[in-house]
Amino acid sequence: YLVYGNDTVNTFGMTSIRNVTIDGTVPAVTVVNPINGSSFSSGVQAFNATVLERSIGSVLFSFDNVTGSGIAFNVTATNHSGNWNANVDLGRLQEGRQVMTVLANDSVGNYNRTSIVQFIVDRTAPLVVYVTPTAERNFSISSSNQTFNVTVRDALLTIDSVLFSFDNSTGAGFNISAFNSSGYWSVSYNASTLAEGNHVVTVIVNDTVGNYNRTVNVTFAVDFTAPAVTLGSLNNG
Repeated sequence: YLVYGNDTVNTFGMTSIRNVTIDGTVPAVTVVNPINGSSFSSGVQAFNATVLERSIGSVLFSFDNVTGSGIAFNVTATNHSGNWNANVDLGRLQEGRQVMTVLANDSVGNYNRTSIVQFIVDRTAPLVVYVTPTAERNFSISSSNQTFNVTVRDALLTIDSVLFSFDNSTGAGFNISAFNSSGYWSVSYNASTLAEGNHVVTVIVNDTVGNYNRTVNVTFAVDFTAPAVTLGSLNNG
C-alpha cells in the first residue's frame, strides 16, 4: 500500500510501497511419528509432526497423560526444516491410553489444535492363571496325552506369545508354543515320554511391547517304576 499526503498549499508527498500479508489460516499439521494406535513400554520415544506455515510462532506437543489419571503436560518441539520433533521419556507417562495433541501457532495467533495421535503405554506383564493340570499330579507310563492349559489376560494389549517351558526333570528341557482359544492357551503333550522324576512347567507369556510373565508354574511327577515288594517268611500251619 501507499500513503499520500497533501498540505494546504498543495504540496504532495507519498510513502514507498509497503506490503501487508493478511493471514487467517491456521498452520497445516500432520503427525508423522508415532503412528496412531502404537504401543510402548519404556525408554525414550520420538514424536514428530510436519507443520506447514510461512511463519510459525510455536509448536507444542500436549500429552493428556491418561485423562483423570496422570498430570497433563506440554513439550516444546524443535524445528528441523518444517519437521518438528521432541524426544519424550515414556517414564513421564501413566500406563493407559494416551492422546498427544499438536498445538501449532503462527506468528499472528492462528492456532491449530486438531491434530492428535493416540497410543498406549503398558508396563504391566500379562496375568496368568494355571487351569490344568492341578499341582502335584502323578503321571505314569499309561498317562499318554495331557492338556496343559492357562488363562492369560492383558488389560491394555494383545498377547504376543505363550510358551510352556518343560524342565523335563533329569532330561533335556524344551518349550512348546501354546494355542489360543478365547484367552485359554493350551498344549497337549504325552506325559509318558517325559523323563521320570519331578517336573516343573513354567508359563512364559509376552505381550506386544515385551512385558514378560515367567512367574507361574505347575509341578508334577512322572513315575514309571513299579513298587518294590518283598515277601516275608511264612510259617507252616
